[in-house]
Amino acid sequence: MTHRNSFLIVSLVALAACTGPIESQRLASSQQGIIDGTPDAIGVLAFLNASTTTFPMLDDDVALDRRAAANLMGYRAGADDLLGTGDDKSFQTIDQVDDVKWVGPSALNKLVAYAKAGGYVPEGEDVLGVYDNVAFTVNEANATLHFANFEPHHVLDHDIALDRRAADSILAARPIATVLQLSQAYFVGYSAMLKLREAPKPSGAADGETCKEHGDCLSGLCVGLTMPFDAWCAPEWMANEFTHDEVVDIPDGDPNGLVLKADFSGLGTVPVDVILYLEVDHPHPEDLLVELYQPGGGYEVIWDHQADTPFMNLAGPGIERDNMANGVWTIKITDTVPGNAGEFGGSMLWLSTNMD
Repeated sequence: MTHRNSFLIVSLVALAACTGPIESQRLASSQQGIIDGTPDAIGVLAFLNASTTTFPMLDDDVALDRRAAANLMGYRAGADDLLGTGDDKSFQTIDQVDDVKWVGPSALNKLVAYAKAGGYVPEGEDVLGVYDNVAFTVNEANATLHFANFEPHHVLDHDIALDRRAADSILAARPIATVLQLSQAYFVGYSAMLKLREAPKPSGAADGETCKEHGDCLSGLCVGLTMPFDAWCAPEWMANEFTHDEVVDIPDGDPNGLVLKADFSGLGTVPVDVILYLEVDHPHPEDLLVELYQPGGGYEVIWDHQADTPFMNLAGPGIERDNMANGVWTIKITDTVPGNAGEFGGSMLWLSTNMD
């Protein structure tokens, strides 16, 4: 063939309403909004239990529904409805907060934001908590969770000399979302928690921390590098690729085109970075139309009869960041002008994801 090679590297940016990692990913990835034992949860509980927190503060400053504010303070005041008396209570878990009437996701999000602004949410070298009589800073907790979730059994059992039953229990409990959950695993106590905290850790940013390249992260995955906001480290399971390596003719002048399917599962719920590497051999690339269809309905034209081979294209809102990541993605390559045949040489679709 006398066709000239066209190697298209197309980066699809999925624009969306949210602009970064959910905060629960700072210690773990979860489909829940706030998990007990995370900095957000600890900050909200500290704020609600503080003696300086009042009904006007919840009603006006935090801007909760007035009924939610009243019920939260009513819980604190106990049966006599008076603060500063013997029957006062404090919130011990986020579930207790969520169970208060008129408190829901919106109220919890407002409480998190206010607790952060007020310095109640621990970060960095702040103490996160004490678990099985072992204190952890936020940074130590992040590193320990990554270690506990990703190191193989022989490292836990032999290298840091955990009780074998504790090592077995940790593997069975994965993925472990918080140090609190780690401390609750069977056969994990003071000795195991101390060894886990002090175990040599690889360098790099923990999940949820900002990054500029994949190598910055302990997990090896930096999500959001193609996005207009700060990228963040995430567990490696939140990205994957699907490759087609069979050489196939592109139907000449056929509106049905060449259709390729890429089936993804086990990722986060919504896409962030969507990168398609596509190799075609065609004498007239401007004859080609390449489309990408997202599970759930998102759609983007990524190659629209350009005469010159683009190195990288940033797509618009056709690929919806608040739509599905898992499922079948479809690549369609159509040669819209009869008379010059082309060939598909291979592709690789790479997705990074987030939890909605």
